[in-house]
Amino acid sequence: NGGMCMHDEAAPHYIDMIEQTTLGHRFIKEEFGKTPRIGWQIDPFGHSAVQAYLLGAE
Repeated sequence: NGGMCMHDEAAPHYIDMIEQTTLGHRFIKEEFGKTPRIGWQIDPFGHSAVQAYLLGAE
């Protein structure tokens, strides 16, 4: 997903999820001149509705 890390999808507030993804995308854009267009996030406990919304909104 281009984030700085793979966050837990059950516990964090959605603002924290947005922030870590934004920081990761900013780093990739500054270092490589590219923006991630696809995401792969393995979460053994399933995905939250917030994560699906955020990835779709990018």
